[in-house]
Amino acid sequence: MPAAKKKAGRPAYSPSQYDRQQVEQMAALGIRKEDIAIVLGIHRNTLTRHYTDELARAGVQANAVIAKTLFNMARSGKNVAATIFWLKCQGKWRETDPKETADTVKEIKIVGGLPD
Repeated sequence: MPAAKKKAGRPAYSPSQYDRQQVEQMAALGIRKEDIAIVLGIHRNTLTRHYTDELARAGVQANAVIAKTLFNMARSGKNVAATIFWLKCQGKWRETDPKETADTVKEIKIVGGLPD
């Protein structure tokens, strides 16, 4: 019986744990997939195929860390810009239109604190 011929070309790609961490860190920093693939020495399609979870998770986790930092800055009362930004983005606050009358403005009463 003849021996099976070896397949020509590159061997199958197998990501290491280090590569997975590296991909997640680069993706969290907003580095493009094409550039991450260059660093790993693989094609963009290979990156997408083997690192789907890392690529999907990285941006969300990075945004969560930054949002927590911004929230803590706003909550401290020491950073007015962070407080205003948070309320405009998350609290749906907006600049007051000078044409609005005083009777259209509602009073807001804040009771208690927010959890960490």
